[in-house]
Amino acid sequence: MNAVAGEPAAVDGAATEGAAEEGAAVEEVDPEAARLAEEAEKDKIARTVFVGGLSWNVDKEWLEDELLKALDATEGVNEVRVARDGMGKSKGFAFVELSTTELAQQLVDAQAPLIDGRQTQIQASTSGVRSPRPPRTEGRTGVRNSKARNPPAPTIWVGNVAWSADEISVENTFSRYGPIRRVKLPKDVETGRSRGVAFVEYETVDAAKRALTASQERGINIDNRPVRVDYAAAARGSKPGRRERGTSAAGGRY
Repeated sequence: MNAVAGEPAAVDGAATEGAAEEGAAVEEVDPEAARLAEEAEKDKIARTVFVGGLSWNVDKEWLEDELLKALDATEGVNEVRVARDGMGKSKGFAFVELSTTELAQQLVDAQAPLIDGRQTQIQASTSGVRSPRPPRTEGRTGVRNSKARNPPAPTIWVGNVAWSADEISVENTFSRYGPIRRVKLPKDVETGRSRGVAFVEYETVDAAKRALTASQERGINIDNRPVRVDYAAAARGSKPGRRERGTSAAGGRY
């Protein structure tokens, strides 16, 4: 009888231990800790700015010095990450984490510095959270495009591009919408000057759609000049007699 009576007790004890272990496992998942970690990540993003238009010569130390000058400060930059390709060459843009959100906003509001002879662009980072204000290169002064004239494609046509713009400034402006395969900026064979249009080939159609949506909703500027955006099919001509000589179907020069 004692042995029989003890068996249920042993089972109950095992069940109790199992329940305790299960309870301990549940306690390891702390919702509050997860929430705090998420808030910390959002705070880090809010303190981070995107800096574009960098020359290939600018490294993180040089960029940090110039940004501190723009802030009229001697400290406040936590980290500078210059984007580089597989060969270690700068991609012409960087992400800079400031110590406070106030400093990040101050840097966005400040006049972007001229570094190594190039005009940089600074905007709030939009990775993971929405930017608290329109980016500097997508201001309210940009041209808000009407509905696209052509079916979606991975390559977009960009018109009304300033002569001062080059492939780097075009890529810096449009890289925030997705990975870019290449940028083409046609030039006049006689003068060597830009024809005022560019072609940006994304890796996906979705990235091109995001760029077009941004141009429709907010407008996009390159080198302080509003540009027009359409899918690249617009630059391949239209039916004979339906467009003027020297212009694409989207209205830009080619």
